[in-house]
Amino acid sequence: MATADYHSHPYVRHLNAWHLELAMLRDLIDHILREVDGPEWVGSASHIALERFSHLVETCPFPQENQVI
Repeated sequence: MATADYHSHPYVRHLNAWHLELAMLRDLIDHILREVDGPEWVGSASHIALERFSHLVETCPFPQENQVI
């Protein structure tokens, strides 16, 4: 049985790198939001923003191959 090496394809490597950068940005925002002091609503808003960002990281649609720069 032959297997394809998809990781050697530039498109796949680009998508993996893009998703990694998005996940790292999510972690950075998480750390910043944890340091925010302020009214109670700021903490609630931060939690909502972080949950949405996490959802976007997990469900991000990848661009079509012809859209990759």
